[in-house]
Amino acid sequence: MNYINKLFCMDNLQLLKQLPENCINLIYCDVLYNTGRTFKDFKDQLGPPDQAIQWYQSRLIEMQRILKENGLLYIHCDCNLSHYLKIELDKIFGIDNFRNEIIWWYNSAPRKKKDFGKRHDTIFRYSKTKNYYFNS
Repeated sequence: MNYINKLFCMDNLQLLKQLPENCINLIYCDVLYNTGRTFKDFKDQLGPPDQAIQWYQSRLIEMQRILKENGLLYIHCDCNLSHYLKIELDKIFGIDNFRNEIIWWYNSAPRKKKDFGKRHDTIFRYSKTKNYYFNS
């Protein structure tokens, strides 16, 4: 199947399992944040962090499998799961293949009276091997 310039509306785990090994140069994944909120098209609710990470584990394993030897993975998340995802990514991709943590700061969060406003997301960058391709 030709996957170039195609849009797939399906569970990403189903799609990942259809792809051959070592076939993708770059994966950018804006994950469910596990906020507990219900949106028009989906529920952002995966349960407690350990259940959420179990849900992600099979997807992350498949992402590692399909990534080319010189490929990069970017996982976009927020404070609800970032610490747990980092640990799982270290297990699957290896601590030595963690490349960087990008903090995406924004100023659009509402001010709160009894707490700090949420003002950043985290994007983890991992490679499959030390021989990764990076185009600045």
